[in-house]
Formats: sequence, C-alpha cells, structure tokens
Amino acid sequence: MVAEPQVFDVALGKPSAVGRMQFGSSRELLEMPNLLEIQKKSFEWFKRDGLRELFDEISPITDFTG
Repeated sequence: MVAEPQVFDVALGKPSAVGRMQFGSSRELLEMPNLLEIQKKSFEWFKRDGLRELFDEISPITDFTG
C-alpha cells in the first residue's frame, strides 16, 4: 500500500489546497522550539565549560620531537 501525501495548512491545522506536504499519519502539530534560545544556551555552555574542557584535554602541550 502506498501512502498518498496530504497537503496540510499548518497555520489553520486542517487540510488545504496550498501548504505543506505531510507524509505521516499523525495529524498532531508540534510546537516550534525557540531556536535562538537553544543557540544562546549552547554558546554560554561553550564559553563557561566547553573551552575549559578543551584546554584540559590538550594541556600541558608536550613536545615529542625531543
């Protein structure tokens, strides 16, 4: 059995002549995440913990050439 895509108007939450193609069987719409907030939190973690972890991995720098 081949699933036929349904055109779905996301804003209205119902089938429409123009809109997104939906190939899944679920009609539940997910809330859009705050992508800017996720990016800001990730950068704060990088500044606070990420750089320290990186420096801890490579410090002290060792010369293996003798």
